[in-house]
Amino acid sequence: MKKRLIQGTAILTTAGLFCKLLGFFYRIFLSHIIGAEGMGLYQLIFPVHNLCFAFSVGGIQTALSRMIAASLGKKDSRSAQSIFLAGLFCSVSAACLLSVFLRHFSGFISLHILKEPRCSVLLKILSLSLPLSAIHACTNGYFFARKETKVPAALQVGEQLIRITSSFLIYLFFAKNQLEPSPMIAVFGLVCSEFSAMALSLFFLTGDFHSRKISTASFHGCMVHLPEIFRLSFPITMNRVLLNLLHSTEAILIPWTLRRANMAANDALSTFGILSGMSMPVILFPTAIINSMAAILLPAVAEEQAVGNQKAILKLILNTVLYALLMGLSFWLLFLIFGNVLGNLMFHEKNAGNFIRTLSFICPFLYLNITLSSILNGLGKTFTCFLINFLDLSVRILFLLLLIPVFGVKGYLYGLLTGEILATIASSAALAHFLRKDFSRQIKKDVL
Repeated sequence: MKKRLIQGTAILTTAGLFCKLLGFFYRIFLSHIIGAEGMGLYQLIFPVHNLCFAFSVGGIQTALSRMIAASLGKKDSRSAQSIFLAGLFCSVSAACLLSVFLRHFSGFISLHILKEPRCSVLLKILSLSLPLSAIHACTNGYFFARKETKVPAALQVGEQLIRITSSFLIYLFFAKNQLEPSPMIAVFGLVCSEFSAMALSLFFLTGDFHSRKISTASFHGCMVHLPEIFRLSFPITMNRVLLNLLHSTEAILIPWTLRRANMAANDALSTFGILSGMSMPVILFPTAIINSMAAILLPAVAEEQAVGNQKAILKLILNTVLYALLMGLSFWLLFLIFGNVLGNLMFHEKNAGNFIRTLSFICPFLYLNITLSSILNGLGKTFTCFLINFLDLSVRILFLLLLIPVFGVKGYLYGLLTGEILATIASSAALAHFLRKDFSRQIKKDVL
């Protein structure tokens, strides 16, 4: 299990770091052609997209990964394949409905919720990506559960390459026709990348199903898994929807509260673009490793729990928590020392460097909390994860409302740090309580 975890993490980490590196150059390219204000507009539409994604994919993907891993732990490969098809049907159906809804109400959402009418056309374009994202995400969940990380890695790399290439070609089209560069370049690039990821997903799935003779599975044989998928995915979906609502509220409130602090509307949007589109991606760059480890960790923990192997679970937890903590401390020092250099070198923005240095303090807590959340989800403690994330976001929004009018954008950064510290403490306590209770029960069972 340790060997498989290391190999899977290594593959995903290599792909993730490569994509993050490409993403850096991509964001530098975007920041230069559409500016800080354009980056702000681009970032402002993602809370809406993420909310739709949470409705259609979030809970189902996690449920699929957990259910398929548990079936494979019991050597039931046929059931694992049927579970995937049932989950894919649900996810794509929901995504199509939400795509139509988002396209129809894009004007209302832009004007009355985002408070930025220029987002309307961006949301209409972005709505096309939802069904494509559903296929891509469910495919990742299927192959993660099988510990076959080469496919998700290939999808990740292919998606990023197509995004950058298509965005560059669209930019050349704008320049050739003397059109002013706008965030539409980035949104069209995103849709193209999701289409390519969907096509690759279908290619890999077809090959996998053909090799395992999945064509003999009946529609009824797949649909019998729907009640269990709904049972597991519904609370996860609701948790993620509520959390995304808080994330959306947070993103929308940042420019609004900055304007309340006597900042001009364009400056507020530019500051939001620098913070969310430039500085935060630098802080999140190392999470390519943490997220890769977490993606493998969730089905690994679920599989060991299905066969009652508590010792293997404990070993996985101790190793991954140690790695996450060491990474967090290392990158905290790196960003603290070289934050200004990175901001000026990559984005030519002094504020980007200042934000990176301030945000560096969240690294140990952020990286550790990602790992702990994945472990808790793998153990089936999804509601506990929701409560912890709810606490984190509530603190951040409270700081945003109370401190930005006094301290400016630094008030929000203080809230990020406080929220991550509290979330890490709560996650650690919840995991320790579960392990103590579970191992005590197992010892009594062995004695009897």
